[in-house]
Amino acid sequence: MTEEMTIYGNGLVRVDAIKGRVQAIQHCMRDVMKDGTHYGKIKGCKDENVLLKPGAELLRVMFQFGTSFEVDIKDMGGGHREYVATCHVLNPDGTMCCDGMGSCSTMESKYRYRTGPTEFTGKPVPKEYWDNGRDQKLIGGKGHVAKKNPDTGMWEIARQGQKVDNPDIADVYNTVLKMAKKRAFVDGMLAATGASDMFVQDLDDDLEQPQDQPPDQPPPAPLDMYKEALTRAKRERGIQIPDAMAEVAKHISKPQSEYTQADVVEASAIVDSMEAALVTANSRAGETTEDDGNVSGAASEVLDEDIPF
Repeated sequence: MTEEMTIYGNGLVRVDAIKGRVQAIQHCMRDVMKDGTHYGKIKGCKDENVLLKPGAELLRVMFQFGTSFEVDIKDMGGGHREYVATCHVLNPDGTMCCDGMGSCSTMESKYRYRTGPTEFTGKPVPKEYWDNGRDQKLIGGKGHVAKKNPDTGMWEIARQGQKVDNPDIADVYNTVLKMAKKRAFVDGMLAATGASDMFVQDLDDDLEQPQDQPPDQPPPAPLDMYKEALTRAKRERGIQIPDAMAEVAKHISKPQSEYTQADVVEASAIVDSMEAALVTANSRAGETTEDDGNVSGAASEVLDEDIPF
């Protein structure tokens, strides 16, 4: 876009020129920019569009702005630094338009600290957690997360590691420098285009941080393996579910809500072994087992209420 801002003799910008610039930004946002790439939403402020760096770069290209940077480095002691960046925004003819400011320091928590290793508890994530908007209280409260265990492939309750000071703070110098420049650049583009009524600047940069997100759909509950074993026992072999659960309780003396993944595997194996023992005994003796009038081995319907968990 090469259109220049037409001005009156007194130096004021014409109203139609301002309208043209606003319309150009609106068209760019509608036809070129992508939600989540060029702009996004602030956490807790769903009505505010946040201008991200790729979006700011589109505005710079559209209005043919030039930019240059100055960076001031401040020693904060203990190896920590603060970078204060100034983005000089130039009009297409090379004249000064405005400045954007931004700073970033290694004392910000995301750079200052490192989180220790996550400790898996072995406890499956309860179905209620997924059904109730991932309420953290249902998995132990603060300090606990739902995380997929790479060893088992199951979603488990895990305890977050403790925060410790980053022992290699110099490793983030370049990252912090680039963040300061990015903040100054976005601030400069907002000031130069007058687009602050359409976009805000995400000071916490939350939208650009990778997130460890659970799946869109809740994963199968770990107890499903046990439920399937009980279902097979009744449907295929005529073993009553209370009898099978009583046998499991002899070996695992805890409620199903506290089963670990290992407990689920063991419970399923116990039920499956009962199947095998029953089949072997019946095949040798030529016996049949009645189940509400059905002969063992015949299909027996299993209802949800038959399994009490």
